[in-house]
Amino acid sequence: MVLALCDIDTADAVKAEIVREMIAAGRPQDFVPKKPEMKIAVLSRQPPLEGDIGLQEFVGPRSWLIFHLLNINTDWMQHPPSEWSDLPAFNTFNDTVRMLKVVNDCAERSVKDVTEFINYGKDPYRLDRVMMVVNHHRQLIDFKNLTKAQMDAMDNYI
Repeated sequence: MVLALCDIDTADAVKAEIVREMIAAGRPQDFVPKKPEMKIAVLSRQPPLEGDIGLQEFVGPRSWLIFHLLNINTDWMQHPPSEWSDLPAFNTFNDTVRMLKVVNDCAERSVKDVTEFINYGKDPYRLDRVMMVVNHHRQLIDFKNLTKAQMDAMDNYI
């Protein structure tokens, strides 16, 4: 959600709230490498009953990680969002965000798998059987806890 600070479609009030939450969460001196933890309580809440879920609810100390890794000055956060575009430090962050290439490994891997299986199984019956085997295989392996390196190693066995 930190990238939403650069999104022109994100309201200034939401950006200000994200920054408030980041400051309240505190900026760690060091970041321990680990997988991000999802805020399950926020995700499992029923929005119609308890109000809309805002981006700021997903902010935590690790929200500072991108600024730490890229060594980006965050003094611009002390100003209202309407003034950010006039500040060089924000423009550096914004330019960096705009250059990011977003990759969805899970989706790309699924497309690759399906493409390979379609090419493999020209016969619809055979393709259905292959898809059933793949589905069964995916149920046997806990992909949530695999690293990208472990998944890449699995590709060598296919």
